[in-house]
Parts: sequence; structure tokens; C-alpha cells
Amino acid sequence: MKRGSPGFLLKTSQNLFLIDSGPGTLTRILKAGFELNDIGAIFYTHIHPDHVTDLVPFLFASKYGDQKRRKKLALIGGPGFKKFFHELSRTYRGWLIPKSYTLKIREVAQGSFNFQKVFIRTAKTNHISESVAFRFEENNSSVVFSGDTDLSESLVELAKEATLFLLECSFPDTMKIKGHLIPKEVARLANLSKPKKLVLCHFYPPCDRTDILESVKRFYRGKVVLGRDGMKVNISDIKR
Repeated sequence: MKRGSPGFLLKTSQNLFLIDSGPGTLTRILKAGFELNDIGAIFYTHIHPDHVTDLVPFLFASKYGDQKRRKKLALIGGPGFKKFFHELSRTYRGWLIPKSYTLKIREVAQGSFNFQKVFIRTAKTNHISESVAFRFEENNSSVVFSGDTDLSESLVELAKEATLFLLECSFPDTMKIKGHLIPKEVARLANLSKPKKLVLCHFYPPCDRTDILESVKRFYRGKVVLGRDGMKVNISDIKR
């Protein structure tokens, strides 16, 4: 396997956010030089297993590790996330509920809010009922995470002229699957939203048997790269 499941770190001026936590995310956080206690909030684009699996070990480690967490933690997801977390906590008999720190659960759909001096906009996307995309804005820069999605007008509006747009591209053009994007659809979204830099992610194995990047470039002339595990993107480099 060439790639792990979704898990993105976003370093703001005052905090560290995690977007999704698929299996293997915790190990990759440590390899990147961060500690779990550095993270102030986890944002979930939806609740499929490949995006949430490491939430359980994250919370368990925060409660029972050598250094118990003291810092507040927020978990932010789409509609139905509170119910999902309640059922998850019940399954694990309360072992995930903190004693040494404050845990806040929040649901968002389509709208905007300020969180720890970062302006965040959200939009519903076409995947499952709980799916939501996030746009983080700070110091005249913006980063958008699509999560899993099909073509979505709300996502186009959310990603308009973003500094960095991380967009799923799950299958080749010959394998259209409802709820996911293929290269020609990625190009369409990018042409409409016009980000300064586009990073493709969420590749299923069939993508390894074709040139996904070239397929997107046939219809999109902007700056685009394939995402990879451990990739670091500096916003200031994009803006130069």
C-alpha cells in the first residue's frame, strides 16, 4: 500500500488542527514531529471508517497515556456527529470520556464561525448525509478540505480562490462511482473555483494504474500536484 487513510494537520498561528483521523494517523502525527496534546481540535468531513478510525485511540491515549491531556479538545463534524460520538462512547463503556480535560462536541452544516482566531466556513457536500467540507481562513490565506464528495455547487463556492484546495480524486475517468470524483470532474471543480494551488488526494488503488495527474491536466491549467503521505505545504510559498 502506497498511501495511508485521510489525516491532515493544519498549523495555524496559534494552534494545530487535525482534519480527519483515518487508521494510521496517530503514527504519522508523531513521525511529523508533533504530539497528540499539541492538537486543539479535530474536524471530521464525515464518519466513514477510513476517516474516523483513529479517533478512538486518540481519545484513549489522551485519557490514559503517560502524560494525560490537560488542553481543551474540540471535535467538530457534520450533521449527526453528536449521535455518532454518543454511540461510540457507549460502545467503549465510557473509556473515551475525559477526566483531565474538557471535550466539546460540535455539529456544523452550511455556515461560518470563528474558532480560536481562525475564521471557518463550511458547506454540505454530495457524499453521505453527514458530509461537510471545511474552509479555514487566517491572515488573508485560506485552506479548503473537500472530504469525500461528488460534484457539488456548494463546494465550488466554498473553495472560490482558495490559497490551497485539497480535493478528492478517488477513481480514474473510466470508473465513475457515485459520491466520488474522477479527474475530469476534479478539473471542472477547479476551473470554477480557481484555487492558487490544488492538491489531489484520496486515491483508490485503481488510480495507481493510470496517470491521474495528467488526466486532470488535460482540462485544468492551474497549479496541481498529487498528494502523498508526509507532504508539507507552506502557504507562504504559494503566495509568492
